[in-house]
Amino acid sequence: MKTASTIGVALLLCLLLAPLATADEETSGETEPEYSGTWIRNDELSDDPAKIMSGGGASQSGMGRGGGMGGGMGRGGGMGRGGGMGRGGGTPPGGGDAAPAGRGPQMMMKGMKRLEIFHEGDEFAVTDANDILQSLKTDGSRSERWTARGQVFDTAAITTAGIVVSTEDANGSRRSVTYGFADEGRRLVVVHLFTPPRSEKPVELKMVYDRAE
Repeated sequence: MKTASTIGVALLLCLLLAPLATADEETSGETEPEYSGTWIRNDELSDDPAKIMSGGGASQSGMGRGGGMGGGMGRGGGMGRGGGMGRGGGTPPGGGDAAPAGRGPQMMMKGMKRLEIFHEGDEFAVTDANDILQSLKTDGSRSERWTARGQVFDTAAITTAGIVVSTEDANGSRRSVTYGFADEGRRLVVVHLFTPPRSEKPVELKMVYDRAE
């Protein structure tokens, strides 16, 4: 038969171990990178679109100096579901049937200077520095929107590389934008894969972002 002192010791151990388990769970959850928030482009680590579009090749981007891409899926909060037509009336990041530089390298770089991202559940929305919004779902469902270049269709899915947004226009032209993490989630790496106008060779453009404080 267990004595009162033995039972008391067992209860005391349970009380001491329970907070430790909870702390471990909370710590593991805090290490998961989050997409939601404001991201500012790191010019030093990002590719130069002018060089990419002129055929000069990629610069020494953050993928070389800032570390590889990671998978971590984010949490977040604060924006609603919507179409893809931006509040600024143009083609948002990941939209359109041409390269991101379809609006010109300067306009593109201005838009990519800052990203406001919301990610919660299957909701994923990105607003660029030109105040252009793209909102979609990460369950793989296709959404339709209209851009300066006509009708396009977007899909988004969560992969080991990050959230991949694929866009196809009415003519079958495709491009993709992958949102992933580098440096253990401290940086966001956005990889644009597209075929420039009057070219048959796809190119890759990497933009590296630091989280705004």
